Amino acid sequence: MDAQPAVLNAVNSGADSCEPLHKVGRALRAGYLNTNPAEEEHEHFAALWAAMEFRLQSDTWDVVLGPFRTTDDNGDLVPRAVEDMAPAVFEAWVAYAPKTTHPLVRARLHHLLWDARHGTRPIEHLRSAVHSYRAGARTQLTKAEDHLEALAHPPEPGAAATFEMQLARLRAADALALAYGLAAATRQPSVLTLSTK
Repeated sequence: MDAQPAVLNAVNSGADSCEPLHKVGRALRAGYLNTNPAEEEHEHFAALWAAMEFRLQSDTWDVVLGPFRTTDDNGDLVPRAVEDMAPAVFEAWVAYAPKTTHPLVRARLHHLLWDARHGTRPIEHLRSAVHSYRAGARTQLTKAEDHLEALAHPPEPGAAATFEMQLARLRAADALALAYGLAAATRQPSVLTLSTK
């Protein structure tokens, strides 16, 4: 499966500012809604949009968005687990993960592929996820610090600029926590070393 330029552009649209994944998901949703269901792009937009909609709940990734949920025996909507996604979804994630310039998107795709134990060497997805989460954390903090330094007057505590800085720190902390959790869960010293550099 080849990455489609329009889909890749939507994925990378927030890479410069390291947009949070829910905003990347909005761009992918718009692409999905504005493409013909018969087009290959439509399926790629859907697969990547689904990846942005997964949420980690009790150490398990579940997709919570309506179009990607499934129904139980009672007909009630329930979250869909990663391993329940269609094989074409995994192939889309594999196609886009190495090509995206957005570190948090790359981390999410590799994390989900690791969780599904997709491919012949799933450990490579784990390593890529750890590396990408760490890169995303660095990008978040660098962008926030650059923004703060660019201001003519230092902000007062509680001002909007310091709020943005705190958000960036929280996102960075979340990314590092996910990286550490992945590395620690494998109990492999070589992977743990990756997460602490």
